[in-house]
Formats: sequence, C-alpha cells, structure tokens
Amino acid sequence: MRTYRTLKGIGAVLLITALAGCGSGQPTAIATTTSTAATTAPTRTTTAAITSARRPPTPAITVRAELTMQGGSLGLLTLTNTGKRSVNIKGWPAITFLDAANGSLRVPVRQVAVPGAGPLITLAPVRTAFAGMTWVSGDKADASTYVATTIRLTPPGAVTPLTVSVIDINGRANGYVELDLKSVKIGTWQPASQGVLAF
Repeated sequence: MRTYRTLKGIGAVLLITALAGCGSGQPTAIATTTSTAATTAPTRTTTAAITSARRPPTPAITVRAELTMQGGSLGLLTLTNTGKRSVNIKGWPAITFLDAANGSLRVPVRQVAVPGAGPLITLAPVRTAFAGMTWVSGDKADASTYVATTIRLTPPGAVTPLTVSVIDINGRANGYVELDLKSVKIGTWQPASQGVLAF
C-alpha cells in the first residue's frame, strides 16, 4: 500500500519557515497553503512601511482693506499686507456690496483703466496698494438705487471676502456706512496713490 503525505504538513513547514524570518526588521512575505483543494492558488501578503514627510506650515496671507472718503462721490481704496509673506496682485479690486440685512446687492460696477493698466505688484509685508473708486449717488426712494451698508473685498488668491473699513474725510473710522448707489466705477491697483483718483 502506498503512503501519501498530506499538504497540511507541508503547509505547516512553510508557515514556520516564513515566521522564522520575522524579527530581522525587514518586511516579510508570508505564504500560506491550504489543503482543501489542490487547485487553490497560494495567497501572498506583503507588509509595507508608510512614511509621511512633514512640512512646516505656510504663513497665512493677511491683508487689511480700507476705503477713505475724499469728499463728494470719491474714495481711495487701499490694500495693506499685514502678514509675513508677499502677495501678488494685478488688475482691479474685487468688490461687492451688501445691504443692512447682509444681502448681496447687484450694484453695476464698471472697471476702468484709471490711471492706466494695472501692473503686477508684489506686495511685501507692511506695503500698500492703491485704487480709486467713484460712484453715482441716487435717491434711496428710487427703485434703481442700491443702499449699501457694507463693502466687501476678496483678496488676491482668496475665496472668502473681507469687510472694507470706511474712513471718513476727517480720518476717523466710520462705524455705520450708508451709500446710496446707482453705479460704481473702480480703477486699477497701483503701487502708489498718484493719479488713482483722476476719474
């Protein structure tokens, strides 16, 4: 009578041999064999080490926006870098207006090349960029007049807008703002204030 060696014993030898390699500190492939069916393919499990590189956090970009009233329907818009990294800006300020209930107003805003095309400005920390703004005032009883109590500006590279602080003609912060607007013109960002109010 012939004697057949079972696969179970062979599988145990393979498992013991594989486990003997553990402890070397290296990822080890462990092969297991089942004896239920001769056609079952071996299953291989590989252990891999995962490392993650930690990078220092990037300083946040922080800016301050102000609109200083110049008398009449004219204002000087400024954007000051109050953070620790430079900000690149070009073109026109992205402004929106809200009513007393913080609802968005669809004030017609026209971008004009005053005093000229907007250059690329690298706004270093504590530096300021300038733009002019003028508007046509209306009667708040007129349906075509928008009564704005908040001005918002979206900084370059940001998604969330910030509130523009309004400074009155005497240099004091105006706690309550009410602008009766029919339309607005806004000039380009410039590295200096010369000419930005020449509408």
